[in-house]
Amino acid sequence: YPSSITFLIHFSKGNMSSSSNDWTSSIYEATICLREQDVTFLEPCLSYLDELEQQLHLIQDESMEDHDEHNLNHVDGWSFQPTKPPPDWNLFQKHYQRNEDESNATLAASGSRVRNHRNHNNQETLLFNFNNNKSNRSTIGHKECLDCRRILIRILTFQSECLALKASSLRASQQWKLGAEQYHGSLRKIHAALDVADTEISRWILMEQKHPSTDHHLKKQHLIQDANIVEVAIESLTKGREKFLELSFKEHAYLLRKLEPQWESRDQVKQRWGENRWKNNPRPKHDYSKLRKEFEIRCKDVKGALEVLQTIDTTQVEEKRLQLQKQLESNIHGNGGVDIVLLQRRYNG
Repeated sequence: YPSSITFLIHFSKGNMSSSSNDWTSSIYEATICLREQDVTFLEPCLSYLDELEQQLHLIQDESMEDHDEHNLNHVDGWSFQPTKPPPDWNLFQKHYQRNEDESNATLAASGSRVRNHRNHNNQETLLFNFNNNKSNRSTIGHKECLDCRRILIRILTFQSECLALKASSLRASQQWKLGAEQYHGSLRKIHAALDVADTEISRWILMEQKHPSTDHHLKKQHLIQDANIVEVAIESLTKGREKFLELSFKEHAYLLRKLEPQWESRDQVKQRWGENRWKNNPRPKHDYSKLRKEFEIRCKDVKGALEVLQTIDTTQVEEKRLQLQKQLESNIHGNGGVDIVLLQRRYNG
């Protein structure tokens, strides 16, 4: 699989020696589709990552409730370690497949062509909800454990990678425009990951201004690691889009080479026969028109993909990544020329 995915997995799996392996190992297990570039488990993986993201939001809300106002002046709910283990991937996968089978059976019986591959309502997510009884929580605690924000960065970047893989899969099955549209979702996830990283970096610099820490270098390395993970996802998205765009141009040119002689021949016959005979031919032969129609549908789909791909610009996310990298490199206990008021605004969202 691509080196970018190897790099992404390396950083996510690298923390599995700590107690955060409940989350990182679950993410690692679920993303086998990326390591093997196999779309068999792609949809359940995307659904599972969405579920993890939702559960982290629940943890964050609970963490905010559990800490007093004094503590919240220094940290937010995302700065705490997860207080619950993630949903079990194997159980989730089986449950997902069972719902898919039931959905397919229902659709086959009704003859419906409408299908939603990722309907969370059909996932019966209550099965995976946390126990709301706070006294019965099983806390995941360890001084080296990833906090919720760092885990969220990994989830978002893996979501981006999965959507890029889905784009390639749809293209391979000749669903060009639908495939191209997946890159919009992939890009949104990278924007979200950058926003999370930006918040964490801003928070770190502000905390260093108020309360310089002894583990400054270690924390900075963690932030650089997180930024590198997002960088790899950006690189993967950019290369995937460029490859998709290149293949779309080739496919469009191929279809036009097929269609243009057919259009020319059709127009010549139409002109020779006249409008009335053309529309009222008693013995029409649809062999050529049927083939032409198939090519025209494909050509329209590929043209739509080209239009979508040309609206996807990764320049902004790359510029933002470079800005964050520069901010990290320049800050050493001092503010490195950074606007503290601006940092406070960015940290507070």
